Amino acid sequence: MLSCQNLRAIRGERLLFDHLGFSLKPGAILVLRGANGCGKSTLLRMLAGLMPSAKGDVCWQERNVYNNNDYKELMLYIGHQNAIKPELTVYDNVQYWASMRGSEMLAPAALQFFDLWPMAELSAGQLSAGWQRRVALARLIAIPSLIWLLDEPTANLDSYGVEMLDGLIATRAKQGGIIILASHSKNIPKNAITLDVSEYCGFFSEDLYAD
Repeated sequence: MLSCQNLRAIRGERLLFDHLGFSLKPGAILVLRGANGCGKSTLLRMLAGLMPSAKGDVCWQERNVYNNNDYKELMLYIGHQNAIKPELTVYDNVQYWASMRGSEMLAPAALQFFDLWPMAELSAGQLSAGWQRRVALARLIAIPSLIWLLDEPTANLDSYGVEMLDGLIATRAKQGGIIILASHSKNIPKNAITLDVSEYCGFFSEDLYAD
């Protein structure tokens, strides 16, 4: 189970959110909603174990995920930036990511699923924003992971790309995965639950640190 309790995030003099918590069992799909700046991306980074919370804990199987290497082996985080190497070919980008988990044999399947074979030998930097997003999302297949944390995954995708991603998310959930994504899109994966991060937002005050 992936759970968090009483999470608090502060940026500068602003309280992004406080008293935020939930628990997710295998097969859950959670969509994070809220206005720009409310802390959706920050929350995803906390869930990925990439940054600590000002208060509260994120736990996987009752162990804190921050600096937890066992958890990181089970988790895949894709931020709102594609994090591709523009000088490398599409194929080499996907192969590089797969090699980080020893799953190079899955790179061809990732390219096939996202229709990337026709441009496999092109430099990733030559592609449009939509195709670059597909390259980034190819990690979902190239890197075996139980937990997917996705920040605006449909950004720049065309309708067919969104449909492919929705199908992939549904399949991963049926296989017992946990998917959490931040999105402004009106399109919500089937059977997803939503959490409006804005409902936990506020502003800095002297009593922030009082328990």
